[in-house]
Amino acid sequence: MNHVTYISAGAGSGKTFTLTSILADLIVKEKATPDQFILTTFTEAAASEFREKAKAKIYEHTEYAKYAEAAEKLDQSMIGTVDSIANSFVQKYWFLLGVSPNQKIIDDEQKKFFISQVFSKIATPQDILFLDDFCEQFNIANDINSKNFGLNYDFWKEYVLEIFEKIQSYNIADVNICREKSLAFATSITGEGNLNYSKEDVLKLLNEIQCLASDTLVSKVKDLKIVFSNEQKISDVVKIIKILDEEINQKTATGRDKKLKTNLFKKDGNEALFNSVYDSLGRVYSSKKVRDLVLKYINLIFGYVEKAREEFKKFKEEHHLIDFVDMETRFLELLDKDEVQQDICNTYKYVFVDEFQDSSPLQVKIFDKLSEIVGRDECDDFVVTIGTGKDTNEFHIHNSIWVGDFKQAIYGFRGADTDLTKAVADIIAQKQISLPKQFKIHTLKKSFRSLENIVDFTNELFVPAFEGILKKEEVELIAHRPQDNAVKSLKCWKVDGKKEEERLKNLALQIAKRLKNGEKPSDYAVLARRGAPLNKLSDALKTLNVPVCRTLEFDEKRDELALISALMNLVTNDFDNYSRAVVAFLTQKGFDAGRIIDAKLEFDKSYQDNKNCPKYLSDNSILAKFAERRDFYRMQTIHNLVESLIVDLDLYSVGRGWENAVGTDECFAALIEASYDYEERCSQIGISPTISGYVDYCKDNAKSAGSKDGVVLSTFHHSKGLEWKKVILLDLDEDVFDENKRIKYGVLGVHNYHDVAPSESNLYPPMIINLMPNLFAGNTNVAEDMAEKIKNSGFFKSTCQSFISETIRLLYVAITRAKDELILTLDEENPLQVFSCLKCHIQTGADYENGKEVSLFSFNNQDTNERLKFLFENDKLSEGDSYQVEKPEKLVFKKNEKIETANRDQQPSKVKPSRKVTANIVFDSGSRIKANPDEMDKFGTCIHNIFCVLEKSPTVEMVEKIIKNHQMETALPQPEDVLKAWQNLEKFLTEKYGAKVATYHELPFRHMLDGQIFNGEMDLVWETDKGVVLVDFKSYPGNNNDVVAVDNDHYAGKYAGQF
Repeated sequence: MNHVTYISAGAGSGKTFTLTSILADLIVKEKATPDQFILTTFTEAAASEFREKAKAKIYEHTEYAKYAEAAEKLDQSMIGTVDSIANSFVQKYWFLLGVSPNQKIIDDEQKKFFISQVFSKIATPQDILFLDDFCEQFNIANDINSKNFGLNYDFWKEYVLEIFEKIQSYNIADVNICREKSLAFATSITGEGNLNYSKEDVLKLLNEIQCLASDTLVSKVKDLKIVFSNEQKISDVVKIIKILDEEINQKTATGRDKKLKTNLFKKDGNEALFNSVYDSLGRVYSSKKVRDLVLKYINLIFGYVEKAREEFKKFKEEHHLIDFVDMETRFLELLDKDEVQQDICNTYKYVFVDEFQDSSPLQVKIFDKLSEIVGRDECDDFVVTIGTGKDTNEFHIHNSIWVGDFKQAIYGFRGADTDLTKAVADIIAQKQISLPKQFKIHTLKKSFRSLENIVDFTNELFVPAFEGILKKEEVELIAHRPQDNAVKSLKCWKVDGKKEEERLKNLALQIAKRLKNGEKPSDYAVLARRGAPLNKLSDALKTLNVPVCRTLEFDEKRDELALISALMNLVTNDFDNYSRAVVAFLTQKGFDAGRIIDAKLEFDKSYQDNKNCPKYLSDNSILAKFAERRDFYRMQTIHNLVESLIVDLDLYSVGRGWENAVGTDECFAALIEASYDYEERCSQIGISPTISGYVDYCKDNAKSAGSKDGVVLSTFHHSKGLEWKKVILLDLDEDVFDENKRIKYGVLGVHNYHDVAPSESNLYPPMIINLMPNLFAGNTNVAEDMAEKIKNSGFFKSTCQSFISETIRLLYVAITRAKDELILTLDEENPLQVFSCLKCHIQTGADYENGKEVSLFSFNNQDTNERLKFLFENDKLSEGDSYQVEKPEKLVFKKNEKIETANRDQQPSKVKPSRKVTANIVFDSGSRIKANPDEMDKFGTCIHNIFCVLEKSPTVEMVEKIIKNHQMETALPQPEDVLKAWQNLEKFLTEKYGAKVATYHELPFRHMLDGQIFNGEMDLVWETDKGVVLVDFKSYPGNNNDVVAVDNDHYAGKYAGQF
């Protein structure tokens, strides 16, 4: 890297203002023109915001008229996401990469969709038998929150998808390194001993327990005896151990079973029998059987990942698709080519990178390479002054300006490499000392977002928390907004209730009370680390008629999906009685299971007597209306079918009549939206949409957004970059030092790590993906013998530290979202326990009185303790009351006739000639390109792309290569014809207009005329010493007379308007 300015921008410190001011200043002071910038942002929305704010900064200049044209040219600047910018260069230099220029983009959701479709191909029937047995061996059940009960036989698919996504995100070439590391770790935490228990001894011990146990325990023992009489699974052994631990060792024994151990040991030999069985079974997870199962499983999963990657690569090649990682990989490849380096060096002067801390290793490599290409010594002394008065800052500007904040690096799960981006920032800090002319770090120290007490509270928490990682001046913020003593910014609410649902209901009542007093719902945001409590809070708020803004993942158990699925099944099979029963159950009041059975018995009897009797439940109003329209429904696409069913049958009204009607409107709307997205996905990856495919797609992809004017409910991760007047933090009772949870969620499953930390000497060490299947589903604790080995591993210590570090950064992001009020919620049992990772002292045993201040934290300074007290509030809406949203009066307007209006943005090819035009043939070479006339659209595109590069490499081999990339070998069987056509064109232009001084291919332009903006590309500009010639390529399989005949569809004169 070279010539880099790194700006460390804390939360609310005016990052966007600073960047746009720097860019505008560089333009106004004529250090660069708008087309000499490359700027990368995290999202396209951020890119659009940046453009508009940069324009506004330019227009603030006193001589704004002088720079108006430059401001408008920012629309054409290279500003966008890394992927979009990478794709721009790939589209420009595709011929250097040996790929087709006409590639469609496949996004991450489409990628998941494709992988889910190949699962059926990659596992053999023999594999499925093993995977099912593995599931049963370890009793791998569905997650307790999933609403699916029983064993999760599809558990392995989640691991395949997660590993696949990680190797894509981190661009890992050799999956075998990850496989070997995973196998080595699994070997180290399992064992090689045999399960040497005596089956007879186990059954004998169970018989002895059965004679003495309570009725409840006797039932469990009898079941185990039956199981143990046959072939035992690991899960059966675990059940025995659990009973011996809980009942005999009296960890949870109650009533009569409390004396079970004493009574059992009274009989001679029973104590020895118990100890023998317990010792032989107790270390089951250290057995060779477990090791062999786990190692085979890991090998299978990584094998599936490799197969999925091969299938995905093949699929992309066959369908001319490119994903985001491909774009970045190819862009990086282009950056090593002399031609591209020279072009970038001549064209661009500055590269801006926003949100640098969220970059992936591939993206950091791109920024690193760009800094070396655009770096120039003459730019190193330029200083930009931003702000006025006390807010003035001077920035030493280099050609690459990277903006980031380690404290807000929270997107590791998306492929960001926090260790790498932190290492890069540290390297720049060191180089600032050794090479001050080429490297500079600036820190934005002022918070323009939060009131003073919120800023002070943030400093007190996080300066110690980041000690040893960041310097104090890199963490501490100065408040720009002074504290009004009449306003209390720090508040706390107690959330009463033993169960989570009860606590969230009480929180909803507290929020509703404030809104009832006149506050705006959209001023509030409730943030939590997990999504589950927010979903429950959403339901509680909606019950009180409080509008909610929450993007919810669609619950596959929702009645809305069951209803639409049943109706769609009936479209294909009107005799599907199960689906008819589902429709009746969900749409007819009082139609319970008993009535369904009675109706079925009655129908069966009628059907026996008369095969032409009305269909089952045909008297149901929805089914009757459906029957009238079924023929129409059968002709619809998936999207039209879903929308027609919901609208025609008025399912919105049906849903509002349900006992739990919360969110039904949003869910039906989400189903319609998902149907459109599903068809798009199918179209893009070339498969046919089906009803079952749509239903499966909805389970994973349908979302409901809620009300934009409602209370915002968001996870900490999704809140980044946003701000609200009042922020309520939820879910603050988490014990971040719980070792059992750290093992289950930080070690078991799929995780990535560096074997060696990134450093200046080894900046890009490989990322390792580790797989160790979670054998302990639900609330089951990790077995002691395995937990003991895991705790002694370096991997465990590393993951624990990573989790604590991420928790600190998440809390920083969450707390700094608040502008005017920060409200902490207090759980009854473990209030504020999550803050224990911040090296701060949490006060306990405080007396909470409504309207009184309370100390929640103890800081080093007594004045600080007094100033940063929290106001306790406990005002709730009365039970039975609700918050009523003021709804606007519903008006019905007569629909006006549609008026055709001209769009602002136009394509030049759409412009008709303003006068009569005569077309003449001025040159005819006499030669023709032989081609298949049935594919003229593809033919024309291919010719354009060939002509674009032939000037630099005028060979038949180059023509053949491009034709092959377009898969046009049959349509263009004679590539030498194409080369000859280009040579004829060059000869004509030279003889007619003069020798070329320069040429420009696919030259982009933007032209404003009569309030409209024309954007396009010029096929060829032939520049001579006398001027320029504009050339537009057209291809047509007809004869000369057609192109000069005014009444012919292919008349050349109709294109005069675009010239």
